[in-house]
Amino acid sequence: MLRRILSPGQPRLQTAVMLAGGTIASIIFAIFILAAAMFGLAASGHFPREFRSPRFNSAKGATSLWTSIVLAGAAFVFGTAAAIFHLPWYVLIIAAGAAILIAPLVLATFPDPIVNGHATLIVLSTLTVFLGGLLYFL
Repeated sequence: MLRRILSPGQPRLQTAVMLAGGTIASIIFAIFILAAAMFGLAASGHFPREFRSPRFNSAKGATSLWTSIVLAGAAFVFGTAAAIFHLPWYVLIIAAGAAILIAPLVLATFPDPIVNGHATLIVLSTLTVFLGGLLYFL
């Protein structure tokens, strides 16, 4: 998209804009993987069923749990596929590795009632869907 805007006579400006766009895309990808990893950690705390809080054993709780899992999983697949086309493989590996390694540390800063609640699953799955869509439309 940025290549069409710039004229062919400005190669240095074009390179600078492309590098800035790649940097933004890699930061978005790292935050996307961080949100997906945090969601996976928060959702994994509800399995097996015996470990779930009584709120998640109801029909409303099970619906919100499984809906957020499906949405975040689909967003993860499509967002990662979109990022593969926009970013080089080494950027994907470094950004994803750093985000996956830092996810437990970020999640540990929040108290247990927040991590184990409905709001965390909904917020993290929504963030994953939003960032996955953003990666798709870059």
